[in-house]
Amino acid sequence: MRYLFACLTICAGPAFAQVNDASIVARCDAEWGNDFQMVAFCREQQRTAGSRWVAIVESASLETPTASIVARCMGEWGDDYQMLVFCHDQQQTALQSLESEPDDVPGEVMNSILRRCTADWDDDYQMLVFCRDQQVTAWRSLQ
Repeated sequence: MRYLFACLTICAGPAFAQVNDASIVARCDAEWGNDFQMVAFCREQQRTAGSRWVAIVESASLETPTASIVARCMGEWGDDYQMLVFCHDQQQTALQSLESEPDDVPGEVMNSILRRCTADWDDDYQMLVFCRDQQVTAWRSLQ
């Protein structure tokens, strides 16, 4: 269901992306109860992250990896804006890491590793990087 919501958010474009302030209030109140200082801090942090998340969603298009990152993060974190932004940033960093390959691994070996990892992890870029790095380390130990 969350992936459907993510697709609708991305497909509907900028007009649909907005921060759900009622969910921020409910989340922070439930988490911090009558610790009013923490409730206020939580709301501020979530609203700041929410604004950043809206910008991320608005910049995503269906043709980019960012769209799959947005969908994945929304599926995992719903409307927890701080975690959405954190998830996005981690996935983007991992995606950038995939652009560089170790110099000491032959191309055919690297292609085999990436095919295997992609089959297991698809577009979870953090797990793809982890899988790649583990496989490269194991390959090196066999040399």
